[in-house]
Amino acid sequence: MAIHQRNGRSIGYQLSGDGAPLLAVHGTTQAGNAWDQVRDAFPVSVTWVCAELPGSGESSLPAGPIDLDETVDDFVDLMASLGHDHFDVAGYSLGAVVALRLAARHPDRVRTVASVCGWAATDARMRLTFDVWERLIAVDPGLFMRYALVDGYTAGALAMLEPMVEAAVAA
Repeated sequence: MAIHQRNGRSIGYQLSGDGAPLLAVHGTTQAGNAWDQVRDAFPVSVTWVCAELPGSGESSLPAGPIDLDETVDDFVDLMASLGHDHFDVAGYSLGAVVALRLAARHPDRVRTVASVCGWAATDARMRLTFDVWERLIAVDPGLFMRYALVDGYTAGALAMLEPMVEAAVAA
């Protein structure tokens, strides 16, 4: 794991592979290693830059809510620091929101964008979802993690993760 510093913030990331640069952004409750199995099965050789959202993995926890544009600009700065002025971007869940915003704000840098299980605008459903998340966290963070795992993963993925569920909930 490597760390990029920008404006007093730490941005954790994993770097691997060789080829065209791909910025990969994970979803809520995950970290950069969420892309490990995708990376290992990917049929094309790319340079993977698996960046971590604020408060995840090695990235510093913000004092307030995540600022989407600040996060996007941090990731663009990270890619530039690695010598990647043009790159592809992929995101899952909240990472997909970041990927779409990054492509919209920096179309001159992004070649392609893949948005997996993301959303382009926060509607009533998403606001209610986030309200439920906040309430679950306030009641019992472990209960929130159990809910997030069930809500965010397929049955196949959960079967694979099942031996590690208690460790993930505890983390």
